[in-house]
Amino acid sequence: MKLRTALILNSIAALAVSIGLVLVPSNVISIFGGTADDVGLFLARHYGALGIGIGILTWLARNVSIQEARRAILPALLSVFLIEFVIDLLAQLSGLLNVLGWSIVVLDLLFALAYAYFLFVRRVVGAEK
Repeated sequence: MKLRTALILNSIAALAVSIGLVLVPSNVISIFGGTADDVGLFLARHYGALGIGIGILTWLARNVSIQEARRAILPALLSVFLIEFVIDLLAQLSGLLNVLGWSIVVLDLLFALAYAYFLFVRRVVGAEK
């Protein structure tokens, strides 16, 4: 897989879920078997806004070929998805989410592994798009 492909997939996934979290957070939360009070809805919208930012960042970064820019973007994305993976896994194992919660766990793990691969194994530089 190319980094460009990972960034495009990340953008699509982030924007799809995050727009829903901003516009109709209770609906998105209910899909995963949860409910939220006013604070939970606020935090879901807040998380959704951050996710929209990640979606835009990954979409715009898909064609970036400058080595310094990629070195700045990849560690940030790796940290986001590693932390989210741990949080999501703990939530799923505690029974907080229904079976669809595993899709979040898997997606976060896959994106974390992809960004770790491009950062440490493939050492993406400006030449690859």
